[in-house]
Amino acid sequence: MQSAAQARRLKWDGCYNTRDLGGFRTVDGQGIRRRVLVRSDNLSRLTDAGWHALVSYGIRTVLDLRTTWERTIELSPFLQGENSPVRYLHVPLLSDARVLAWPDTASIEEDYTLMLHEARDGIRSIVQTLAQAEDGGVLFYCHSGKDRTGLIAALVLAMLGVPSDEVAADYAQSLECLRPLQDEWLENGPGERAEREEADAKFASRPETMQFVLQHVETRYGGVQAYMTEAGVSSADVDRLKHRLIETR
Repeated sequence: MQSAAQARRLKWDGCYNTRDLGGFRTVDGQGIRRRVLVRSDNLSRLTDAGWHALVSYGIRTVLDLRTTWERTIELSPFLQGENSPVRYLHVPLLSDARVLAWPDTASIEEDYTLMLHEARDGIRSIVQTLAQAEDGGVLFYCHSGKDRTGLIAALVLAMLGVPSDEVAADYAQSLECLRPLQDEWLENGPGERAEREEADAKFASRPETMQFVLQHVETRYGGVQAYMTEAGVSSADVDRLKHRLIETR
């Protein structure tokens, strides 16, 4: 029998780290709707079969969280003109300039806490766009679907009231999903193998990492709701997102 985590995983040809964020229950027992919000890794690898699977799943809006520079290297498959059934939006979490100036951090936890501080404008824009998206399923993605996408997914799930251990478990599922790509990179990537192994260990998506981040949000900002307010997300957009995602009883 499939686990709940396995049931949320979407195997669209060409993508490795695609999951439906529905199926969770909030701390007060409400359910999160399926086919409303999906997280993914780089969609530029989608095959024709993968593209048709995405459209058949009901995705009608795609948010690309990557930088402008990244988009020039790996093009989105959704730039297909007016006849595309999917609306493509570029809503970067971080600007090219900020990424180029990013400091050499000691841990992935430091990266995420810095991102919470430095990317508030991007986070606000992304959450607003998710809340105000047209009817149909919405998908958001970055390169690996682990860090930028993982942080947005965690903030949204926590804001909806999903328990922190389940939010952390969803984040950690990226480790399993991306393992084929990581193994290939470890075997054949540039530089010394020892350096690649060190980077792989540093950036692995462990549940305790996201637990740390959520606790940081609680301690530093007073919780996810307060963080969203400080970032400039309106209460109306928070309500819209909750209405969109939480099942009515």
